[in-house]
Amino acid sequence: DIFQSLEEDGHESSLANFALAKAGASEIMEYAQYLGIDPLKEPQLLRIAEEGLQAPLPDGWSEHEDPDGNIYYHHISSEESVWQHPLDNFYKAKVVRERARLRERRRQRESKSGRSRKAAACSESASRGVAPPSEFSLLQRGAAVI
Repeated sequence: DIFQSLEEDGHESSLANFALAKAGASEIMEYAQYLGIDPLKEPQLLRIAEEGLQAPLPDGWSEHEDPDGNIYYHHISSEESVWQHPLDNFYKAKVVRERARLRERRRQRESKSGRSRKAAACSESASRGVAPPSEFSLLQRGAAVI
C-alpha cells in the first residue's frame, strides 16, 4: 500500500499533499461538471473550474452555513442571500466563451491545413508536369468532347 509505505518512510507531508491533491482533483472534476464541462472530452477547460474554485468571493459577499450544514452566500449591502455561488454564472459563461474560442481555433487550423494540403498536392503535381485537379478536370472534359 502506497500510503503505508509513505508513512513508514517518514513522508507524512507527502501523504498529506497527495491526499489534498486527490481531494482537490475530485472537487475540480465535480465543479467542472457543474459548469457544464465534460472532463474527459474537454480537459483543456478544467483550468476554468480550478480558477473558479480558487477565486475569492466578490466584494460585499460572505459565505455562511445554515443549521443543516448547507452553504449559502449573503450580499451585505443588498441583504440578498442566495444558494448559488455569486461567481458561478461568470464561470459558466467563461466556459462557453472558451469553448467557442477553441472551436474557432480548431476550424482555422483545419481550414489552414486543408489549404496547405491542396497547395502541396498542386505543387507536387506541377513538379511532375501534371495539371492541378481543377485544370485536369477541364482537360478531361475537353478531351471527351473532342
